[in-house]
Amino acid sequence: MQKLNYLTWKMILEKKLVLIPLRLIKAFLDREKLEEKPDIDEEILLEAANVLSDFIKYSYRPVVSMGKTG
Repeated sequence: MQKLNYLTWKMILEKKLVLIPLRLIKAFLDREKLEEKPDIDEEILLEAANVLSDFIKYSYRPVVSMGKTG
């Protein structure tokens, strides 16, 4: 009976504090490791392409624009 009260109190506290329950943390830590490693060269090329496209997009914008006044 005392253990049940403890577990109930623990669950209520976890919900109030928005904590991740221990069983979910254990499941995360015990998950199987991915056999597939990320392809570093592909990731570098994708990031370089993103940087290049951003550079092209912003390089054709005027730094200062003259607006009509009056």
